[in-house]
Amino acid sequence: MNKKTDIRFMRVFCFVIVFLLGHGLSAQNLTGIWRGKRTQVSGGCYPEYSLELHVYYVNNNQIMGNAFNFFDKEHYTKINFTGRYNPASKRLVIIENAVVEFNVPNNCIPCIKTYDLNFSENGKPSFDGEWKGHEMGNENICPPGKIHLEKESIPVFP
Repeated sequence: MNKKTDIRFMRVFCFVIVFLLGHGLSAQNLTGIWRGKRTQVSGGCYPEYSLELHVYYVNNNQIMGNAFNFFDKEHYTKINFTGRYNPASKRLVIIENAVVEFNVPNNCIPCIKTYDLNFSENGKPSFDGEWKGHEMGNENICPPGKIHLEKESIPVFP
């Protein structure tokens, strides 16, 4: 190889490396705090809740974490969840497993939910979708609703 060929090779090689690194960096980083709103059709305890997901484990597109559903810091549920993310379709399905702790009004029953969310990155990384579920301790259906979440850096719940 001559000097010109070496330089061309290095340019192409560097371009490929930069392209691959850039492509890898654009992959969604799901770990961290995702916060937003969860609505519920009539018949639920509140028509709108705040929702904060703490995603602390991601491996092979499977995730684990805690969901904090809250009206305010005094009225909340903390529920463990697992989920699966499909990077091709940008779809995230989360299944809440067990209520860890809760403080809700006496006439309310925590709802164990399944979320069906879609990722987008129009400005700030976000998830939008729907949820459905059943009451804790029985199979009574909870009134379903919608979810909007955005990536945040500071949690409301530690």
